[in-house]
Amino acid sequence: MKKNRSTRFPALTLAVAAISLCLIVGPGVLGASSLPAFSNGSLKGSYSVLMNNWTSDPSRTEDLIAVFNFDGAGKVSITSFTDNKVGTLTTGTGSGTYSVKTNGSGSMNITLTNGDSGIFGLVINAAGKGFQIMCTNCDGDPNVLSATAVAAGGSSFSNASLKGAYEFLSTQWPTPQDANAQNDLGILTFDGAGKVNASITENAAGKITIIKASGTYSVNSDGSGSFTLTVKTGSITNAFAIDSGGKGFQLIKAVSGGAVQSGTATHQ
Repeated sequence: MKKNRSTRFPALTLAVAAISLCLIVGPGVLGASSLPAFSNGSLKGSYSVLMNNWTSDPSRTEDLIAVFNFDGAGKVSITSFTDNKVGTLTTGTGSGTYSVKTNGSGSMNITLTNGDSGIFGLVINAAGKGFQIMCTNCDGDPNVLSATAVAAGGSSFSNASLKGAYEFLSTQWPTPQDANAQNDLGILTFDGAGKVNASITENAAGKITIIKASGTYSVNSDGSGSFTLTVKTGSITNAFAIDSGGKGFQLIKAVSGGAVQSGTATHQ
């Protein structure tokens, strides 16, 4: 009568089975990998921040573009911002504090030089390359204010930081000045020296218009800046904040008395 060989070497059989299982499913299943631990140090350096105030009341529509700089130890400075509140533009700086829990959530308290302030909840991504926030207490404002932030990817910028073609999409929210919603989709081409060309498809309440425009732009050392395009109806200025080391930027329309419009752009 033959004996089962596997019963003669039980330890060897179990070892081979364990190795085979490891090869099949990988080490992460047998030895559970720990989740990343976050802290205040997970947010350090500059971030391009785009805020939008979502509201059913067109008279309260608002957006803001800014550069937030975190020190990695609980303090944040807003080195520059442009705010468009129903066509009223303000610019300035700000400061605040923040705290990050080990699971990547946290809070931030900021005050701007235009008098606006708020307390925000935040969540950051695993790489610390970005975060999202929402206002949990904004001076009693009943509207819904949220923002997306992307790491600037640098500490010193210039006109040369924007060079080449960038695809972009922006959305205009209804205001008392302009009750129509609008999308602009297109390509912005920067020469790295202060000039920009644009090819835009505009959808204004269902009316499609193809726009060709040219203009100028300037970039500040913190990555904030603006570009102005000349079109048949006049000129349009947008304020922006660079992210990803010049591979993209976030923007808002910065026209006094104009509509509230914001979007993003990415290098092609």
